[in-house]
Amino acid sequence: MHHFLKLNLLLLCILCVACQNEPKLENKKEVLGFNEKFNDAYVQSKDTSFDHMSKLRAANRAYGLANKQDSDSLLILALHRKTLLHNKLKQRDSAILYSKELLSIVENINDSVGIGKAYWKLGYYNDLASLKDSAYYFYNQSKKIHEALKDSAQAGRTLLNMAILLSDAGSYTQSDEIAIEGLTFLQNTNEEVSKASILNCIAINGKKQNQFEESLYWYKLAIETTNNIKHRNIYLNNIANIKRIKGEFIEAIRLYEQIIAEPAIVNDTKEYARILDNLSYTQWLFNKNESSLIGMKKALLLREEANNNSGQITSHEHLTEYYLETDLAKAREHANKMHDLTLKSDDVDDQLGALDLLMRSYENQPTIYSSYAKAYMSLSDSIQQVRNKLSNKYAKIRFDATQNRAENEMLRTRSAEEQLALEKSKRMNSVYIAIGVISIFVFAFILLLSRERYQKEKLQEVVLTESRISKKVHDEVANDLYQVMTKLEKQPTERDALLNDLDSIYNKTRDISRENNALDLEQDFGELLSDLLMSYKSDEVNIITKGLKKVSWKKTNSLKKTAIFRVIQELMTNMKKHSEAQIVILSFDEVKNKILIKYSDDGVGCQLKKNNGLLNAENRITSLRGKITLQSEKGKGFKTTIII
Repeated sequence: MHHFLKLNLLLLCILCVACQNEPKLENKKEVLGFNEKFNDAYVQSKDTSFDHMSKLRAANRAYGLANKQDSDSLLILALHRKTLLHNKLKQRDSAILYSKELLSIVENINDSVGIGKAYWKLGYYNDLASLKDSAYYFYNQSKKIHEALKDSAQAGRTLLNMAILLSDAGSYTQSDEIAIEGLTFLQNTNEEVSKASILNCIAINGKKQNQFEESLYWYKLAIETTNNIKHRNIYLNNIANIKRIKGEFIEAIRLYEQIIAEPAIVNDTKEYARILDNLSYTQWLFNKNESSLIGMKKALLLREEANNNSGQITSHEHLTEYYLETDLAKAREHANKMHDLTLKSDDVDDQLGALDLLMRSYENQPTIYSSYAKAYMSLSDSIQQVRNKLSNKYAKIRFDATQNRAENEMLRTRSAEEQLALEKSKRMNSVYIAIGVISIFVFAFILLLSRERYQKEKLQEVVLTESRISKKVHDEVANDLYQVMTKLEKQPTERDALLNDLDSIYNKTRDISRENNALDLEQDFGELLSDLLMSYKSDEVNIITKGLKKVSWKKTNSLKKTAIFRVIQELMTNMKKHSEAQIVILSFDEVKNKILIKYSDDGVGCQLKKNNGLLNAENRITSLRGKITLQSEKGKGFKTTIII
C-alpha cells in the first residue's frame, strides 16, 4: 500500500508538470478547428462522387491548410492527393513538380518509405510525360530504396517498369536482364500480375528480335502465371499474333475465335475491338475474303467511338494493307489517317510503319514516293540515335548505382559502429527512465482498462434494458390496452372519444416498443440503417444518404452498430418532432479505421439544449471512445458529426 501511494504521488507530479506546459484552451480549439477543416478537405479530395477537378480543388485546400499549419505529416497527405489528381487530369508537369516537393519533405524527415514512394511517383509521371531518361533514373532510385527496406514486391514492380523502358529503347538484352532481376525479387511474393507482366515483357523482346519460338515460350509462361482473365486473354492474343506472323493462319484464327467468345471480352469494348480487328485481318490474309472487311471496319468504328488512338492506328494499318491490293485511293486515305494519328502519339515505330505504307501506296508515283522515302530514312536515323543515347544513359545510371551501392555499404558500416558506441553510452540512463515510464503506463493502462470495461458493461446493460422495456411494453401495456379497446367496442356509451384516446395511447406505446426493441444485427447492417431512414421519409421530408455501402459494417462490432443505430434513430425522431425539415442528408465514411457520420437538415434549428434523447446519444458514443458534436442555430438547421 505504501509503494502504491508513492506511485500515485509520482504520477500526480508528472501530471502537474504536464498541465503547466499545456497550451491555452483557445489554442487547443484553434488546432481542433483547423484539423476538422483539413480533414473535410482531404475527405472531399477522395470522394468518388466528385469529378477529378472538384477533388483537386479540395486537395488544394488541404494543401493550403497544411502549409499554413506548417505540418509535414499533413503536407505529405495533401501532396499524395495532389500529385495523383494532377496526373488523372494529365497535368504531368504539375504532378512532377509536387512530387519533387513531396520528395524534399520526406527526405528532410528521413522517412525511407516515403522517399521510396516519392521516387516511384517521379519515375511514373516522368514516364507518362515521355521524359524517359528521367523516369529511368527515378525508378532506379526507388528500386534501391525498396531493396534496402526489404520490400521485394515494390522493388520487383519498379524493375518491371525499367525493363519496359529499356525494351522501348531497343535495348532488348539489357531489358531481359532487368526483367529477370525483377522476377528474382517477386519470386516469393503473391504479385502474380507483376510476374506475368515481366514475362510478357521478355516475350515482347523476343518478338521484336524475330525470335518467335522464344517469344511463344515466355507468353505461355505468362498465361500459366496469372489467373487474371483480362491479362491472360491479352497474352493469348499476342500468341495468336505470332502465329499469324509465322503464316499459321488457321491456328491464329482458332485462338482469336476462342478469345472473342469470352464473356469478359464481349463486355470490354477496347479488347473486343482489338480481337475483332485481328481476327478479321487474319481471315483476310488466309483466304482474301472480302467479308473480312466488315469486321475491320466495325473494329475501327468502335475504336473511334472510344477515342482509342493506338487502336485506330492498328485499324488503319490493316485497312491500308487490305486496300493496297484492291483500291489505291482508299489505301492512301487510310495510310494518311494512320500517319496523322502517329504524329499525335509517342510511338515512333508506328510513325515508321505509316511512312512505309505511304511509300508502298505511291510506288507508281516516283516523286511522292521519294519524299516519303527521305522522311522514312531521316526518322529511322533519328530513332536509332535517340535509342543509342538512351541506352547509354540507362547503362550509366545502372553503373553509377552499382558504384554508389559499394560506397554506401562502407558508410553504413562505419555509421553503424559509431551508432553502436553511442547507444551503449545512452543505454544505462535509458533503463532507469524506462522503469519509471513503464510503471506509469502500467498504472494508466489498468485505470483505462477498468474504465473501458465499466463503460462497455453499462452500454450492454442499456441494450438489455431497452429490450426488456420493449418486451414489457408490448406484452403487458399494449395488450391490456387492446383488451380495453375491444370491450369498449361492445359498449357504445362515450365509446368514440375513449376509443380515440386509447388508440393514441396504443400508438405511443407501440412506438416506444419499436424504438427500444432488440436489433437483428445478423442481417446486413447497411440495409437495416437504410430501412430505418426510409421509415422517416415522406412527401414532406426527403432523406438523402451518401456512402452507406462504403463502410465495412461486417467488421464493426455489435456494440458500435447498436450505438450508431440508436443515435441515428434519436436524431431522426427529433427531426420528425421538432425540426420541420424538408431535406435530411446523412453521409457515411471510413477514415483511419473509424466510422465518420455526418447529419444535417434544413429545419428551423434550435437553441441547443441536451434533452434526455440527445444526452443518451452523446453517452452512447463517448462510452465507446467516440466523439459527437452538435451544431444548430435558429433558422439554420441542425448538424451532427459522429466519429466512432
